[in-house]
Amino acid sequence: MNKNGIFVQTALRCFIVAVCSELLFRLFSFATVFDMGLIRITLFSAAYALIAACICSVLPLKAAKVLSFILNWFLPVYAVFQLGYNGLMGHYISLKSAGQGTKVGDYIEPFMNCLRPEWLLLFVSPLLTGLFTLKTKAEREGQRFGLAMFLVMALLVNSIGVYTVHAAQLDSLYNDPAYIAKGFQEFGLGRYLIRDMTSGFRNTQEIAIEENVEEAEPSEDPQIRKIDDTAWIAARDAEQDETIKTIDSYLMNRPSTNFNEMTGVFEGKNFVYLLVESLDYMAFDEQLTPTLCKLMREGWNFSNHYTPRYTCTTGDTGFITEVDLIPDITICTENDFKDNAWPNGIFQQFANAGYSTSAFHNWWDEYYERRTYYANEGCQVYKNYDDLPIQTLTGWQSDLELMELSVPEFINQDKFMTAIITSAMHYPYEKYSVLGTRYLDEINEVHPDYPDAVKSYLSKCMDFDAAMKYLLDELEAAGKLEDTVIMFFNDHHPFELDEQTIADYSFTDFDRMEDLNIDRGQFIIYNAGQPAQEFTGVNSTFDILPTMLNLFNISYDPRLYMGADYFSSKEKVVYMPEGDWITDMGIYFMASGEFKGREPEQGYKEAISKEIQNMLNISKMIFKSDYFKNRQFITTPKYENTAPAIEARRQAQAAAEERIEEITEGTE
Repeated sequence: MNKNGIFVQTALRCFIVAVCSELLFRLFSFATVFDMGLIRITLFSAAYALIAACICSVLPLKAAKVLSFILNWFLPVYAVFQLGYNGLMGHYISLKSAGQGTKVGDYIEPFMNCLRPEWLLLFVSPLLTGLFTLKTKAEREGQRFGLAMFLVMALLVNSIGVYTVHAAQLDSLYNDPAYIAKGFQEFGLGRYLIRDMTSGFRNTQEIAIEENVEEAEPSEDPQIRKIDDTAWIAARDAEQDETIKTIDSYLMNRPSTNFNEMTGVFEGKNFVYLLVESLDYMAFDEQLTPTLCKLMREGWNFSNHYTPRYTCTTGDTGFITEVDLIPDITICTENDFKDNAWPNGIFQQFANAGYSTSAFHNWWDEYYERRTYYANEGCQVYKNYDDLPIQTLTGWQSDLELMELSVPEFINQDKFMTAIITSAMHYPYEKYSVLGTRYLDEINEVHPDYPDAVKSYLSKCMDFDAAMKYLLDELEAAGKLEDTVIMFFNDHHPFELDEQTIADYSFTDFDRMEDLNIDRGQFIIYNAGQPAQEFTGVNSTFDILPTMLNLFNISYDPRLYMGADYFSSKEKVVYMPEGDWITDMGIYFMASGEFKGREPEQGYKEAISKEIQNMLNISKMIFKSDYFKNRQFITTPKYENTAPAIEARRQAQAAAEERIEEITEGTE
């Protein structure tokens, strides 16, 4: 080695910059610095610095200096990018899903608005170490270092760091860094990045399968869902692919749900499903958006609903409600597996029940390749910006125009199921947009003191409100309003508006800034023939598909879905992308291990966390193996339609209650 000085410079610079970057990132992200994770991160930083120095030592001097400079600045820049992306989108991002970074590229101004002045501290260490080394010639160091010795030292330090992973029982997260924030907190930016980049080459998923060894006793109860697994068991036993076999066993042994008093309430009715861009509590204003308020007030309002924000936000939210599996937060799941078969998806399930299925969107497939995966989900007709004569507007297209163009496409069909994916309420709110200014006169009459960005958002909401009024009016004119169920939900809260602004203008009876309430959103079902109801139990986008299948009495196997029918007795769990979860018992925060709520039974937290990890792993296995392509025969189980029996029971119960009321009144 004849360039000893470059070794020392690189090692010191990389170590100092890495440690400073990790400390500041932990402070800005988790409001904590010193814990056991910091020891592990320091060890990994030292190993990184030694290996980087060894690499630079064997390169020509100019190349070594260039590489040393890049390494000096990479981690701070990466840290600021992650902080900014988290500020904009509400979560961190994996390099494997970096293609979604085009969102930041397209909206560089909102991204820049998310940056904080204190984050500039991340650039102090590379700047100071860089200035120091400029005054020092790399060739000046006179001692000779043994490259092999330092490589051994690096491996030893790294091994100690890995040992602390085992000691802290973090092997699963280290082998498969599925939770990005937790990975940053426990392993640091640099080590997480390495594990993230190499995780695709490791088969590390472990699934705990609880075999149902006791066969259930036959029951004559019409509410018991009876599914014949004979063919499935035979296929599993004959299967040679261990991955497929593991998925078979896991799904087969998941608990099912039974029919209930809400099964078939909407059987035979038409269905309009709306995924609403950036819908939030802020959008519900009696004077400005009366139609939205009517639908919430007169419909079924699931008031404790959560919309977890996965990597691809809108795309993932839709994907969850369409196939009900847990997305991989390190990739854009629906795009990566768009060619998979989804015979149990929402479109195919309704098509199996005799519905004409369609979907409409007022933008093209720039971010999410819906045309492909909708077709594989059973959508018979999909039309978007490429197919409809939608007027191009600055700042996203009109939902009213989308509704005017799409409603004639399906309203005259005998029995339809259609999905409408809106875009009008998408940011920007901070700068000019056509829809953001269209209704400013009306807004200024009602809320003259609102911030301009909030007014812009509300103006966009008014366009969507007009779209919903058009839909209701057209259904009523066609004589199909009572025979149509309208269900809508939000994809996420309005990005670009800071969370405090959202909290200040939400006017909810709960604090939007508390716990995970920023992700509480809307799930509303409206049918003119049903009385208004509010359902206060915890639920999420994962529960939408099985709930709707039950309400329409569509033949399905509950074991194939990660959520649960809201009206079933199965406990509903909200799966947040970073490992946090919510039930009616309370909220569990994965990073801290804190549980906030009613005191749970012993083992409750561990059991739910383990099951969520299993469901995440099995979902990944399903994606990668294209499982349902091999098991299409299990997705539409044949069982007796018990809706008439349940309806008879419901009517008998109502008659009994009415008789009791008559007797009670007669004795007063």
